[in-house]
Amino acid sequence: MRSRIAVASIVLLSALSARAQIVAPYFENFDGGGLPAGWTVVNLEPLAPGVLWGVDATPASMPGGATFGGSAGSLNFNDGVDTTEFDPVSAFDIGGVGTATSPLVDISGLGATVLVTFQNNYEVTASPSSGFFELRQVNILNSVGGNLQTFTIDIAGGDSNPPGTTSGPSGVYTLQTLDPTAALAGNTTIMVQYFFDGDPGGFGFSLGGPGFRGWFVDNLNVTCPDAIPPTLPVHLSPPDGSIVINPPGTVLDWTDSTDSTSCGIGTVANYVVEVDDDPLYGSINFTASPVASTALTPAFVPGTYFWHVRAVDSFGNSTLFTANTSYIVEPPLPPLAPDTLFVNERFETAQFGDSGFVNPVVDETPNLSCIYREGNTVDFSNLMEVEVSTDVLFATFDWISGPIPLAPFLAKDARCPDVTVGTTLLRDTIYFWRARFTDLGGLVGPFSVPQSFRIGDDFDFGVRQGSSHHGRRCYVATAAWGGVTEEVSSLTSLREEVLESCAMGRLASRAYATAGSSASAGVRDSKPCSSAVRLVTGPLASCASWPVATTTVLLLALAFLGLTAWRRLP
Repeated sequence: MRSRIAVASIVLLSALSARAQIVAPYFENFDGGGLPAGWTVVNLEPLAPGVLWGVDATPASMPGGATFGGSAGSLNFNDGVDTTEFDPVSAFDIGGVGTATSPLVDISGLGATVLVTFQNNYEVTASPSSGFFELRQVNILNSVGGNLQTFTIDIAGGDSNPPGTTSGPSGVYTLQTLDPTAALAGNTTIMVQYFFDGDPGGFGFSLGGPGFRGWFVDNLNVTCPDAIPPTLPVHLSPPDGSIVINPPGTVLDWTDSTDSTSCGIGTVANYVVEVDDDPLYGSINFTASPVASTALTPAFVPGTYFWHVRAVDSFGNSTLFTANTSYIVEPPLPPLAPDTLFVNERFETAQFGDSGFVNPVVDETPNLSCIYREGNTVDFSNLMEVEVSTDVLFATFDWISGPIPLAPFLAKDARCPDVTVGTTLLRDTIYFWRARFTDLGGLVGPFSVPQSFRIGDDFDFGVRQGSSHHGRRCYVATAAWGGVTEEVSSLTSLREEVLESCAMGRLASRAYATAGSSASAGVRDSKPCSSAVRLVTGPLASCASWPVATTTVLLLALAFLGLTAWRRLP
């Protein structure tokens, strides 16, 4: 093993001339997607050339390793799978050996005590004292690669050197704090080197075997002692007293804490978050120690829950717990049946399932909308579906929308955007339509009570049978005023918007459309008749903004015009 370290030192010396210095405090989280600038790796086992140090996401394959070090990346020793490589000559899995060395770190500004801290994890639970399995060491090197001190990072076997560097069990992320101060001997520049040997007993193979994934290192810090706790986090979500839906659980989020030391910026190692249905935390329902400022709880039974969090730095200094905030857990419930169905946006043409189909829809591809109702106190819909049929039981369909994405998501008790019917509906036909919603949890609600509407006939659309004329004219008024004047336009709007809004008015309008063309000839040819029509319709055009009075007068005028037409009949 000593010869292997010597070889590593020789290889390292060749790279020192190009190595830039970094001024401590020095922190590296290995989140850059590759080996950080200034770092070197050396493979010391020719029979396992593919097994070496690198920076990648393989900690995710460890138990609980997806969140190791606060990110998916770490400095780790393996070949992307494990720490061995098959040798066809010996027919054994050969354990890899190698080093990873940091840039030169200027420690002159750190004061009397220099500390090296990092987090580590691994997946073998045997001790190096057994003479085989993996060996993990940290070497503190001087500026020319000479070894100042070696720390053996042992597992729970009592072989740590010096004592106190024992790691926890496999799959547990352990904070290591190394103090090389006594061995520095006036050196103001150091390097931190990680050494891994998969075959420390010299057997020529690793009894660990395939599948053991090596040693994982993250959040390296070269700094001074720290007695200052981090800043207190602040709760972000869920808001105090808010309602959340479980499962899948509740995302707890808080602000990032910062840390400082006597020599500069410190490192927040992790947080401790607790959740309980007891505000005094007498029987904690959930606790976690994430590195990131967020945590996902498991699904809880419905009820009120309290949570708080504290921050811990790389030296174990901790803040107090934050003040409690609470949230209410509800079980996921499906949406309710939509209501307040509208056909087209205008209130006058909106249908409410009336049995008489009084108001025809003058649109062969109308817009449909309704209000999303929800069983949960707070929820959103991301999909809706609409069906249109001439059958109130929907045994057959004239149009099915299929799933319609809602973006942005639709809040509870909000009206959905207009959905335009995707086919041309038949005139003078009664239709029924219904809708349903899907919430963000994928639960599908029931269909609404069907609503009826009638597409208007040709007359409602302004088309006279047997004629190519589209748009009904005010025949008599046009004849009396000598053209489509301002007065005639006002009377036309009055008929469409006021008179035809009720059943009696539409009957009168139909009678006028039938007799108006014949009566207009008599009005046009008779000056007294023209004057009489202008005398009656002039005030109507001027007061079109008073619909009730105007409608009454207009009905009387229509009666007069009908009498005139009758007198002209042979």
